[in-house]
Amino acid sequence: MRNDQIFVLLLVILLPMSGCFDGAVGDAEGTDDASSGTTVINNYYNNTSTNSDLQERTWYSSGGTYQQFWNDDTSVQNGETNYFWNNDEMNGYSNLSDWDLTGCEGQGGNAYFTRSYGGTGYERDYIYCDVTFATVNTMAGEALLIYEARALTIETTCENVTITTSSVIEGEFNIASGSSMDCQHRLYRTLSYGSGDSVTFWSMVYAIQETTVV
Repeated sequence: MRNDQIFVLLLVILLPMSGCFDGAVGDAEGTDDASSGTTVINNYYNNTSTNSDLQERTWYSSGGTYQQFWNDDTSVQNGETNYFWNNDEMNGYSNLSDWDLTGCEGQGGNAYFTRSYGGTGYERDYIYCDVTFATVNTMAGEALLIYEARALTIETTCENVTITTSSVIEGEFNIASGSSMDCQHRLYRTLSYGSGDSVTFWSMVYAIQETTVV
């Protein structure tokens, strides 16, 4: 057989085979793409599932108005000051009955006084009034997250131990102490003592976050 006839015969045989090779390559590339796409989708859904497992917080808010000042015009001996003088020339020490507590107790406040000792033979009894605006009870495994506590002081009692913390929010929120115990959190305000009819408001926003006690 001549060379030109052999060359034509080889072309006839190889052309169909080259079509099979092209198809195989295309299928292989398509398989890689499909596999790669599945991996990305699976990772996406995995991330979505992880995010959905996070606890959603429910925020609570409370607030109201109150009389900022209170005064006892009938029995305070020194004008608008909140103390009595006590020394050897006076008849005994003062007690709560020496003050008119209407302005305090009328707002649900708790009145009390403390004694301050001076260096010249006299003492002073100072009167105070704390008004409790909110009380939040938490159980062991619950963290109190405080987002706002305007004009309030936070008093936390856990296992008969009481601490007082500032209500200044640092960052997004403050975490109240005692999340590993059963606690009571009292939010209160010590009223200013003086004249005036100024009305202001208190406000708080908080959430409860579940924790694992270890």
